[in-house]
Amino acid sequence: MFYKVLHGEIKAIENPNLSRGFHYGDGFFESMYLENDTIPLFEFHYKRICKSFDILKLDKNMLPSSEGLYNKIIDTLLVKNKYRIRIDFTRESEGLYFPDRNDVVFSISHKALHKNLFEISSQTYKLGVYKDNYKSCTPISTIKSKNALVYVLASIAAHEQLYDDVIILNEKEHVAETISSNLFIVKNGEIITPPLSDAGVDGVMRTFIIDKIKKSNYIFFEKSITIDDVKLSDEIFVCNAVKGIQPVSEFMGEQKSIIFINQIFKNILK
Repeated sequence: MFYKVLHGEIKAIENPNLSRGFHYGDGFFESMYLENDTIPLFEFHYKRICKSFDILKLDKNMLPSSEGLYNKIIDTLLVKNKYRIRIDFTRESEGLYFPDRNDVVFSISHKALHKNLFEISSQTYKLGVYKDNYKSCTPISTIKSKNALVYVLASIAAHEQLYDDVIILNEKEHVAETISSNLFIVKNGEIITPPLSDAGVDGVMRTFIIDKIKKSNYIFFEKSITIDDVKLSDEIFVCNAVKGIQPVSEFMGEQKSIIFINQIFKNILK
């Protein structure tokens, strides 16, 4: 089902014009975790949606209110469960590269999950590096754009090389993120993650974790990270708002500890 905000109300619509999303990738999406009737990090998601509207110059009059969007997500559910919610926002307009208006259509879909958001996964997780394409350090790189070719090709490379995930680099060959997650390293008791200026997505779980760490007694830095920094780190973890927190057990064939990571999250998530 597709929806549009008309005169302040969310209306279901049929046959929307989504050609700009198909032809130009003109839009973005938002992924979130829902359990029963609760989206634990919704306020962070809504802020990122607002930021994405601004970056893509979409008409914010077409954006549902926070409460309206939340309620509409809940209304789409047939049974209570754990879900990955995906909301696609697409500019609905005629025109070639230049749109003749900035109307927005959105759709809501969901997929059942079998993992709790704040559980730390204990599964083996092998991480590699992708170097065939790079992300550019621009504001667009921080949103979940419909143009996902870098992630698609990185995922194919990870599969071919038998990795669970790969690091994606920016044009300076600094770490941006992984295929669907933000990356943190631990070195000598310090927790480090790349700044958003290094082309990583402005992750909701990233924001939540940074907020928790800053309120704790751990030493934390946002600074550029190289592949050598990752190799020399003591521990690595990745995170996103659906998968939660995933320690990396192996980086480019080298085993990594997860002892300190387990301690960190035992303390900050209690």
